[in-house]
Amino acid sequence: MSDVQEAANYVLEHLRTDGPVDIMRQAFAPQDMAEAYAMQDELVKLLSARKGAIGGYKIGLTNPAVQQRIGVDEPCAGVIFAEDIVRSPATLTSSNYVRPAAECEVAFTLGSDLPVSLAPFNRDNVSAAVESIAASFEIVDGRPSDAEDRRTLAMKLVATNVAQAGAVLGSQITDWRGIDLVSMRGVEFLNGAAVGEGLGSDVMGHPIEPLVWLANLLAERGQHLLAGQVIVTGSLMTPVDFAAGDTVSFEAEALGEVQLTVE
Repeated sequence: MSDVQEAANYVLEHLRTDGPVDIMRQAFAPQDMAEAYAMQDELVKLLSARKGAIGGYKIGLTNPAVQQRIGVDEPCAGVIFAEDIVRSPATLTSSNYVRPAAECEVAFTLGSDLPVSLAPFNRDNVSAAVESIAASFEIVDGRPSDAEDRRTLAMKLVATNVAQAGAVLGSQITDWRGIDLVSMRGVEFLNGAAVGEGLGSDVMGHPIEPLVWLANLLAERGQHLLAGQVIVTGSLMTPVDFAAGDTVSFEAEALGEVQLTVE
């Protein structure tokens, strides 16, 4: 069995428990980001046997300050399964998660493929492929180690599919190109109280820039984005932890509201 296969099997086994996923302490730990993405690919194959089709992607580490803190100079990406993408208002069951949190993001739904032949991608050709956008939550389910090594955190995140646990989408907006997504202000509420706010510019200067980055990353790896896929492009603010009994909402100017309740 190769290191890639062994790593994927290890992650799959440990994701079934409530404990940490200490892949970076194992002999088969990824040595670079290319190997981490190969491990993620193998993990996704294993998960697909139970969860079915891929519904899109998430992009993390889109805030430059966060990148600097952990020593990376680019975001990271993970897969979202179609069964884990739901519409607002949504009800989530707390027992399905270990350490869940909601991240307030802009979600882009593609109306056409972005084939490798169009690479390198830019904001213009990526925007042309976007059918609609929405305010959204990305649901993450963290499994931090007691002794997290910031120097290898990005590789761990990628190899374990970036703590991805689903997405909640608000109303789809098709006439979106006139919206100023850079200055768009978003506010997050937990049980009715404001707990965070941010601007579209907090996500790599513009929420669509992570999508451009993802399209180019996949093209470099011989993969591409497909029509109908949903891509959430990074949180405008600090994620909020949630538990049973909580209600979380995100209001974004010109995009409306997305809401979830937890049972």
